[in-house]
This record gives sequence, structure tokens and C-alpha cells, in this order.
Amino acid sequence: MAFAPHQDVGSVHTEQVISKGVGVAKLSIGSASRADTGVYLCRASNPVGVAPPATTSVIVTQKVMAANDVGVSRETWAVLGGIGRLECYVRAAPQPNFVWSRNDGLTLLNSGKYTIHETKLVDELVLWQSVLEVRDVTQQDYNVYRCIARNDLGADTVSLALHPPARPHAPANFTVRKVTHTGITLSWTPISEGGPPAGYVIRLRPRSSHEYQGYYNECCKEHALIMPSSMCARAEKHHEVGESCTLTYTMGTGMEHSKEHDAK
Repeated sequence: MAFAPHQDVGSVHTEQVISKGVGVAKLSIGSASRADTGVYLCRASNPVGVAPPATTSVIVTQKVMAANDVGVSRETWAVLGGIGRLECYVRAAPQPNFVWSRNDGLTLLNSGKYTIHETKLVDELVLWQSVLEVRDVTQQDYNVYRCIARNDLGADTVSLALHPPARPHAPANFTVRKVTHTGITLSWTPISEGGPPAGYVIRLRPRSSHEYQGYYNECCKEHALIMPSSMCARAEKHHEVGESCTLTYTMGTGMEHSKEHDAK
């Protein structure tokens, strides 16, 4: 029988045998630290085969520490009149208590304006989440908020900011995926920093012209199929020869990007 710690690194499982025994295996951790917290596997085997592993969790008591590796931005946004959502993550054992406040020192409580969600244990070990929602956002709500987590061993503070939506970024990887005599398929990668765009505007003109002859308002987020029956009449009519159209998108930033593609 053998004990091994079990950790997830991306999609890769890592194991290292730390204790063995015949008939029985015992696990003892000396001078335990917060790094020893985790899920441990006990595997039993004999010449006939291997039994499914038994699992146990080891949680080492630890003071509160901000979980900076979770990957959730501390900068979030909300529209006026909307709902702002701020997420605070810490590691601690035992469970911490959370207190939310604004940068001006005002302590926030559950009310019609603020909702503090019930504390959630995210990883079934020591990672805790507290969520603050700000309703009916006004200009005064665009502020820095402090999440203070505390248990018997210590406390830590996480600062988070609520901002108004920023001007949308131009999408990346704008590509003509397919051109036929009946339509053009476009694709792009949305950039959601500062808040996702409400939609996209596709403008089209013949290659021989400097004037845009049509607008296509698309609600879709990552691709579009347009049918330029009038804008690319030559390309549609003479597709066996091949004509080109210049496809240009604008995102309100003053920048334009274009792609040229031959109609097939």
C-alpha cells in the first residue's frame, strides 16, 4: 500500500509516493505547512491487481492569505443602472469571515443597494470566495472596494475596483473565412476588456470604390455571413473570372482594418 499527494497542474495529474507499507500504510506529516494541504491517495495492490485508490484530504490550519493566482481580475466594470459584481478570493483554514467596505471607509451590509453572497468554499479545501453585488450603479459607485477576510490566525485585505465600461477594443484576428458568389463568411476574436461590445458593424465597398455602399449590423459575437448582392455586384456576376472586394471593420476607435479576398 502507498500514500501519494494528488495535485492538478492544468490537466496533468502529479503524484509522488511518500509512504509505503505491507498490509497497512500510515501517513505522518512532520512540521506541516500550508503547502501540505491537499488531497492524498492511498493505493493498494498485490500480484493479482490494483484496487481503486482511496482518497483523504489534509487541511493544515493557516492564516488568511489573498489568492492572487486564481486568475480573476480585480478590475471589473458595470454600466450605469446595472449591477456590478466583485469577487474576492482568499485561502484560509479555518473558514474566514468577510467584511466589505468602500474606499471611504463605509462598511457595506446587505440591503437594497448591496448584496453580499454567502461565503463559498471553492476547492473543498481552503480556497474561499466572497461576492459583492452593487445594484443600480451610479457614478458614485465607481470606486475602490475592500474585502477584508479574517480568521483566528490572521487577516488579509483584497482591494477591487468597479469602473464604468471603457470604449470597446477592435476585435482581433479579423479573417475572411469563405467567399462564394452568394455570400462572404467573416470571423473575428472578440476583445472584452472594459466590457464586451454590444454588437458589431460591418461595412462593405467594392475594391474599385472609396465609398461604402452598405452597412450590416450584426448582433453575433464571433462570425457573420453577409450577402453583398449590390455592393459586390461585379464579383457576383463575374465570379468565374474573379473580382476582389475590400472588407473593412471599424470599432469606434478611429482605426480601420481591411482584408482583400478574391470571390470564387
